[in-house]
Amino acid sequence: MKARQTSPKERLEIVQDCLNNGKNYGAIALKYNCSYQQVRNWVLRYEKMGSAGLEDRHADDNVHIHTADHQYFAAHNPVTSRRS
Repeated sequence: MKARQTSPKERLEIVQDCLNNGKNYGAIALKYNCSYQQVRNWVLRYEKMGSAGLEDRHADDNVHIHTADHQYFAAHNPVTSRRS
């Protein structure tokens, strides 16, 4: 089943409803017509990153992030750092 489209504002509403109802992922998923796993992922991202964790994460938007992550890893990895 293809996931339905949601806006960051709607995701925040879903997450807040879930948190206010004891993290009942199943009930919230049914209420908002989305999957248990998706609700759980949104809640976990919200708890880790706040509302920024609910922003759209399209592949095109993340190209720079992945490049930065790779550069950080290469600079801080003891194996690759020794080669420099």
